[in-house]
Amino acid sequence: MPNGALPIAPPTVLFGALIFLFSPPANAYPAFRPVVSGADFLLYASNPDTKPWVCSFSYVITHSDGQQPFSGQFRVNVGGGEQLVIHTQTSWANVQVTTPNISCG
Repeated sequence: MPNGALPIAPPTVLFGALIFLFSPPANAYPAFRPVVSGADFLLYASNPDTKPWVCSFSYVITHSDGQQPFSGQFRVNVGGGEQLVIHTQTSWANVQVTTPNISCG
């Protein structure tokens, strides 16, 4: 290498850097925090992405009189901190909730 010349990176390194610079950003999946408060079930979500998400869910609440399945959809909006996306109010005793099955797209 001549005096004062800069080293040249191999083509594979340069190509990898270009792909990184021009790739669309990866979507950041929402984060969820389930809470059982007394006889109620609440699900909070936070969305670090720049687009809203529509999510499907299902879970089962087990209580002193048996169990009850729940399912449906909710939307997780962009930004803000945590958002309450599900609030299931019940009057049952000894409420327990299965881990929610959540799929977003």
